[in-house]
Amino acid sequence: MPSQVDVKNIGDPEPIEALESRLKKICEPYPDTWRVRVTGAADNDIWQVRITKPNGPDPHWKKDYGGQNGEHVIEKIVEEVERDLKFLFDSTRKSS
Repeated sequence: MPSQVDVKNIGDPEPIEALESRLKKICEPYPDTWRVRVTGAADNDIWQVRITKPNGPDPHWKKDYGGQNGEHVIEKIVEEVERDLKFLFDSTRKSS
């Protein structure tokens, strides 16, 4: 099953589509179902990003990006998710 990318509640639909598209593209090479979620909240400006391994109930990587800190930069988020997804994938393969 292909990876799942879910981007919700981050405001403007344009960055939602751009972020979702970029994240789906970096997940394509990985087998199994990796989940990447980006979730905003109505009561603050934090976007929480989570990566979950296949068959994993809990996130294996999580980071908050604050809008007031200037962290809502799609390139930065995609770059960090790509790096950490590769790290998690490689570590999963080594432990098998």
